[in-house]
Amino acid sequence: KNDYHLILCNTDGRDDLEVDSLKLVISTKVEGIILATIGTTGELVRKIIHYHKIPIVAVDNKVKDLKTDVVLHDNIGGAQQLTSHLIDHGHKRVAFIGGPLDETSGKKRLRGYKKALTESDLPISKDLIKIGNWRKDSGFRLTKELLRLPERPTGIVVANTYMALGVLLALREEGLKVPKDIALVSFDDLEFVSALNPPLTTLKSLDIKIGEVAASLLLKRIKNRNEGEIEEIYLPTELIIRNSCGCEIGK
Repeated sequence: KNDYHLILCNTDGRDDLEVDSLKLVISTKVEGIILATIGTTGELVRKIIHYHKIPIVAVDNKVKDLKTDVVLHDNIGGAQQLTSHLIDHGHKRVAFIGGPLDETSGKKRLRGYKKALTESDLPISKDLIKIGNWRKDSGFRLTKELLRLPERPTGIVVANTYMALGVLLALREEGLKVPKDIALVSFDDLEFVSALNPPLTTLKSLDIKIGEVAASLLLKRIKNRNEGEIEEIYLPTELIIRNSCGCEIGK
């Protein structure tokens, strides 16, 4: 709508590709950058802002040790909402499979899980907390570890849908049914989750809204020559209830 062209780079969650992508867009003299960062390229981002005077809006994670405009899910509130939903179903032994703790999204989703347990007077067990890498294979592997515990969990909160796919595959391989044997809830309402068996209870996808808000912030930065107060915007989460948590929806 504002007559800007878009250069799109996919970093695949790798800091080396994030660095290469940032160097590429600098070389093309872009007017602004929306960065879905893994949070480890702070020094390069600092140089871009201070020396090249290019405004940056971060999404997904904050840039480590640097203040930029940022648009994020309410990761703490979302994880707390998912965990509390299982607790409200009577689950007292709820596990958590999360993302890397050096990323703010991974760290805050774990914090929300712990907050829900604490507010329900349930113990926080290190054995029930597993940290993966956002990918399906880590969800599969970490679920196998949970199932080897002397007392397995009755519910699992997963920090993204791709790891949740791995959880479902691991449970299926072990002959366990969701939600009869283990209830399951997850971040990220990707298009296919309602077609899974059972359909997955998730948090409503905010990706389009995050993109719209980030673009608006960036255009304002470009117009105002990168001046003004830094803004941190956290978008509230909404639970999408399906069958994987034990709710009998559509039956």
